[in-house]
Amino acid sequence: MNLINALPFQFASGATQAVLHGSIPIQNRGVVGWGGAAELSTYDLSIAPNGTHRTKLGVYADADIDVVPTFGVVAGARVDYFKETVGTVISPRLALRWKPRPDQTVRLAWEQGYRSPTVIETDLYVPSIPGGSARLARRSTNSSSMKE
Repeated sequence: MNLINALPFQFASGATQAVLHGSIPIQNRGVVGWGGAAELSTYDLSIAPNGTHRTKLGVYADADIDVVPTFGVVAGARVDYFKETVGTVISPRLALRWKPRPDQTVRLAWEQGYRSPTVIETDLYVPSIPGGSARLARRSTNSSSMKE
């Protein structure tokens, strides 16, 4: 049972994922990394009957380059495609790395990430309580703060 509204709650899920990644050294100055992933998640949720699956595809690339022996730059981006929700999302990143001594590193970084909405967030179905929505509508209609 669901503790919020005492509705029966049943849940089953599955996921299939494929990942490919690698890196290529750039002489003695750094490395370029790359990769991609494909994921299919399936759902059977009693409280989200329309949320049956999610398809996600993503690719990324980044470079970690030493400009000089004590200073480096890391730059990259990830592109994700969320088929059933928001479409394409780009997540860039940039970092500067300074090594004042061989055993110390100071890093300044910026990146932007994204979290796709869950099946519950996009497909939640909660049946209304009999008479509950009608009372709310009457109360809203009679509200003096509403504008027409």
